[in-house]
Amino acid sequence: MFRNASKSNDPVPDEEKAKKTIRNMEAAEAAMEFAEGKELAAIKAKNARRRKSLGWSSEENDDSQD
Repeated sequence: MFRNASKSNDPVPDEEKAKKTIRNMEAAEAAMEFAEGKELAAIKAKNARRRKSLGWSSEENDDSQD
């Protein structure tokens, strides 16, 4: 018997998850102004994963990253 551990105990609508992801991306982009080196690379990588989870192409938003 296997249990699916990927489900949350507190289900949140997909729209709310997307809004939260977008807010997190915007906050991370603001933090990039003060980040450098490994921290900056980590923020960019995390935002790339966020864009992918939203179904956005990373090329579409690269202009806002630089």
